[in-house]
Amino acid sequence: MNNRIQEILSAKKLTSSQFAEIMDIQPSSVSHLTSGRNKPGFDFIVKLLDRFPEINPDWLIQGKGSMYRRIQSDTNDISNNKMDSILPFFESIKKERKIDKIVVLYEDKTFDIYSGI
Repeated sequence: MNNRIQEILSAKKLTSSQFAEIMDIQPSSVSHLTSGRNKPGFDFIVKLLDRFPEINPDWLIQGKGSMYRRIQSDTNDISNNKMDSILPFFESIKKERKIDKIVVLYEDKTFDIYSGI
């Protein structure tokens, strides 16, 4: 996992100090994690996923899949029941401007994107 934490730092263009500040940990802890000296605990992993919700938990923990969460496959299906429930809210807006896409964020840090409305 130490390599994946280092990949996050590189992808986000963060220094170890900046990452430590975001994570609210000591800079030396970042060094210990990225060098492999220490393994991250459960609380650290939860905090990292909270601070960086776009990171794929499967990738972070197991090295499976891509670094970033994937958009669900049904996101372009505007006949989806979820979309039907929010469309009335946007009907008045559609008359003035064309909506390109709607992003719905859920409490569990996942999201759906609806386009072509």
